[in-house]
Amino acid sequence: MRHIIIGTAGHIDHGKTALILALTGIETDRLKEEKERGLSIDLGFAYFDLPGGQRAGIVDVPGHERFVKNMLAGAVGMDLVLLVVAADEGVMPQTREHLDILRLLQVEKGLAVITKTDLTDEEQIEFVEEDIKETVAGTFLEGVPILRVSSTTGDGIEKLKTAIEAAVQDIEAKSERGSFRLPIDRVFTMKGFGTVVTGTVFSGSVGVGETLEVLPSKYSTRVRGVQVHNQKVEHAYAGQRTALNLPDLEKSQLRRGNVLATPDVFERTEILDTRLVLLESTKRSLEDRTHVQFHLGTTQVPAQVILFDRKEVQPGDSAMARIKLEEPVVALKSDQFILRKPLPLGTIGGGQVIDIRPQRFRRKEAKEVVSFLEIMETGRLENIVHRLLQRQKKPFPVDDLKRYLNVDGEQLREVIKKLEEGDQIKRLVKEKREILIGVESFNQFLNEFTSVVKEYFEINPYKKGMPKEEVRSRLRLGGDPFLFDQLVKELETQKEFVVQEGKVFPIGRETFLTSEQQHVKDKLEKIHLDKFFEPPAFDEIEKKLGPRPELKGMLNLLVEEGTLIRTTGNVIFHRKALEEAMDFVKKSIQQQESITVAQFRDRFHTSRKYSLAILEYFDRIRLTRRVEDERVLLDEEARIV
Repeated sequence: MRHIIIGTAGHIDHGKTALILALTGIETDRLKEEKERGLSIDLGFAYFDLPGGQRAGIVDVPGHERFVKNMLAGAVGMDLVLLVVAADEGVMPQTREHLDILRLLQVEKGLAVITKTDLTDEEQIEFVEEDIKETVAGTFLEGVPILRVSSTTGDGIEKLKTAIEAAVQDIEAKSERGSFRLPIDRVFTMKGFGTVVTGTVFSGSVGVGETLEVLPSKYSTRVRGVQVHNQKVEHAYAGQRTALNLPDLEKSQLRRGNVLATPDVFERTEILDTRLVLLESTKRSLEDRTHVQFHLGTTQVPAQVILFDRKEVQPGDSAMARIKLEEPVVALKSDQFILRKPLPLGTIGGGQVIDIRPQRFRRKEAKEVVSFLEIMETGRLENIVHRLLQRQKKPFPVDDLKRYLNVDGEQLREVIKKLEEGDQIKRLVKEKREILIGVESFNQFLNEFTSVVKEYFEINPYKKGMPKEEVRSRLRLGGDPFLFDQLVKELETQKEFVVQEGKVFPIGRETFLTSEQQHVKDKLEKIHLDKFFEPPAFDEIEKKLGPRPELKGMLNLLVEEGTLIRTTGNVIFHRKALEEAMDFVKKSIQQQESITVAQFRDRFHTSRKYSLAILEYFDRIRLTRRVEDERVLLDEEARIV
């Protein structure tokens, strides 16, 4: 079903609120000050049924220049605008500013309405018609019907309804799929209900009982009630004016500009890369690093404009620009924004969000950044994805990419398939995880992997394997092991490396020793077997075998393989000695509940030094636990490592 939002626009006191009252029977000025002064200050909301039965929401905006920020909060989400011009005054400054804002927000449908026709004559009305035609020339309102009405007498109201009905026929229905997003435009409390917020649903849907988050604060909240057009409903959908009851939040925790959203989907950012358009009517250029007011959705944030490749933007021109915000906002690619200057007060331009996660850049890289943004802005999705993954270098989860680019999931899937078949990207899948990476980046990581392992063995020629975690840390892949596991899988498929027991080594590494090196290794093992419980220090080994450059390497290799075990104080025993000692300790403690160093020393006729080294090693592997001068059994399943 299509859900339509109709909005007003126009100068102060041109009869926008009176027109809504005549159309709907609803008075949209709700504030006491508005009623007393006869002046709209804030947004007003109403609804009415079109002749064909379609119910449309209506947003009435204030026309005074001091309240344009409120007008901006209401203009977002409009499907069709009624540009209101009073017959007795014609086009005025806020008529033009509101029209500029609507153009920048890319509103595409509208009608022009001449109000207060009962206050003037035909000649004046015809003059105003020509004034309107001249003003809207070259805009989305060029050529639209210009309706004449009197809200006081009701003249022309039915014709306006019919014209609205015709104008909304080709407005496309908004997709109700996707994540829920609602920029808040009003917060209030109701007795017996608590906090209530209103806004236009930008995307997705929301239902009673659902959990949402408030951004940028990230408060969590549960929806107790949903209303659309003052009626209780179970769900509200994209394109509807909606009121949500959030009783678990205080009014003070919320404000206009916050965004209600599906949890953990949308992200906050304080930097946006954009296409900026400067209005011709501004008359002054926009210089690099100018401070402005940034309007997005219903939020207003002080910001600074940084131009990439120029010092200023001329009126009527456009440029790529980075917007640095003083507070975080919630934005998606292709969102529209408005820029205003506080002094002199007025709208100077606006544009479209292109990148919500901009990378840092140096001035010399500005042209490269602009080139990337141009592809992101107008390139085919296939080119955007490929270029992004080239630039990103590291993996991009598919779901995250969909949110980042703000694109349809099925369309993205088709592009991924095409790029994968063209060997431009790699799709890596493990269980429920699915990530993308450019082929160039993946191959670069494979080359780095090979280089890291090769360098390790050049420095450690007698090591059989390189610890897996050391390889991963050297590649700087971050904390997530997913990509590393995929690299290992690829290299194993290519039969270059294998991973066993947490070690990485090249295929064929098990036969890497020369016959002379193997001879030294065998002698080292025999010495430790002969000196079972009184193992030799390294200098003793050197005296026996002579100083050899490979001696330490062979010793470390035996330790790495687990043939020799390094215990406390760097005392090295043969595994068989520790296995025999372990068997004795287990049986002794089972028989007499504990064992002392002296008992162990006497059993194996060795020194206190070696006895302590073994028993402290058993403490370390949690076979035993020391209690004063004795050891008791802690875990008889403990293993020698």
